[in-house]
Formats: sequence, C-alpha cells, structure tokens
Amino acid sequence: MGKVFALLEFFSFEKISNWGEWCIDEVKDGEVFPKLQQLEIRDCDRLELSHNFPSLTELIIDGDEVVISSFPRTPILCELRLGGWCEKLKLQDLFLPQTLETIAIGIRYWVVEIGPNLIAIRNCEKVEFPLHHSLRSSIETVEIMNSCGSLECFPLDFFFNLRELIIEGCKNLESLMLTKSLDDIIPLSPNGRLHAPNMTHLTIGGCQKLKKLP
Repeated sequence: MGKVFALLEFFSFEKISNWGEWCIDEVKDGEVFPKLQQLEIRDCDRLELSHNFPSLTELIIDGDEVVISSFPRTPILCELRLGGWCEKLKLQDLFLPQTLETIAIGIRYWVVEIGPNLIAIRNCEKVEFPLHHSLRSSIETVEIMNSCGSLECFPLDFFFNLRELIIEGCKNLESLMLTKSLDDIIPLSPNGRLHAPNMTHLTIGGCQKLKKLP
C-alpha cells in the first residue's frame, strides 16, 4: 500500500466528539502523513494518537474536555501546545526531541500568544515539570502557574540560557537550587548571589513553602 496523504503538510480538525481512534489499516510506521508539519486537533475529546509523524514540527491539542494521556512520536517537533486536561500526562516518560523549543501546557490556544524558547504550564497540578536534558540549551523562559505540585526545588542553572522565570502558586516549592553536575545538586551560595548570569526577569509568588530567596 502506498503512503497515505503523501504530500499533506498541514492538517486541522475540530469538534469530532465521537472519534476515538485514528486507524489506518495496512500502513507501516512512517508511511502515514510523511510530510505533515503542522497538526491541530481541537475539541476531539476521545481521540488518541499512536502514529509516528516523522516531519511534524508543530502540534496543538486543545479542548474543554480533551483528556491527554498519550502522545505520538515526533522526532523533529519544535512547538508543543496542550490545552486540554493534562493531569494524566506524564511528561517525564515522553520522548521530547532536542529540536523542541516551546512547550505550553494548560493554556488555551486562543488565550495568549506563545513565543519561542519557552516552557509554560498553567493550572495542571499533577503534571511534573519536564527536566529533560534535550531542553537544556533551547529554553529561555519558564512559567509555572498553579501547576507542578510535586516540584520542591527548581534548578536555576539546568537551562543554560534561562532569562525569565515566573513561578506562582507552586504550593510545594521549597527552594531554588544550583546544579554542579547532572546528578549533584547544591543550594544557592551563602553570599546570596543568584547564579543565573543570563536572567533578566524573576517573579515568584504564592509559594507558601519557599524557605529562602537569594
């Protein structure tokens, strides 16, 4: 069987509430939408994606009742936006490619314009903050709002080029930390200096367990 939609680069569909599985019979991995670059899925509450999308660079999944629990393989993805209910999504278990520059979770696609080189997570208490090594050099802005309840310490120097950090309503956050190496975490320096040479904007609020700021 030939490749399905061999030249399709953009695919968008919405409000198909009873569509539960994307099935294309007799097609091997990599032969479905081989040139698809942008995929937008809105208000398809039951749809689960299991196919590989080898050329996909932008993925948007959004909806009032969309439950996101699985994720397709996207080896060159640059932008990921999940606006549905993401509490079942385990980011740490996902394959996040090194090409990924923007992650927006819990933010409706029409609410705010999302820029590049950013991780933004809003109103997703059970989502774990994605400390993926593939993101270390690309991320410049981190925004956590009423999310990531398991996050107790934030490693300031994990992202090499971090310029802006906004954390609000992170109820279990206790400290900002420094990492000497990938596996060795040390606290902030005793003289109170903030070891984030590229940072220009820092906002922290509503973090009741935060013990000390530099």
